[in-house]
Amino acid sequence: MTRNVRLPDRVVASPAECRSAILNAIRGATRELSLSLFRCNDADIFAELAAARTRGVAVDALVTARAAGGTKKLKKLRQTLLDAGASVHIYADPVVKYHAKYLVADDGP
Repeated sequence: MTRNVRLPDRVVASPAECRSAILNAIRGATRELSLSLFRCNDADIFAELAAARTRGVAVDALVTARAAGGTKKLKKLRQTLLDAGASVHIYADPVVKYHAKYLVADDGP
């Protein structure tokens, strides 16, 4: 019989470790992924999000409505997330610039 073993909480601060930590979190999700980002062009991240959707994992993404670099890049990001099967939500406060970045898999740590 297989038991789900909860891994200990871990803080990843090294840029060299961040990518693999993100990919591992996506790969380990069984029910849901919640993420917030404003920039990403890593094809492997999008491929893992699509694979998670194929496994039946719900993927919800919160994206800012504005960022440096213009609306073209944000539109491309939103479309790439949609193509991966994510539900995309736009943070649209007219005053506050949204800059949060997070990824929570299932119930989080």
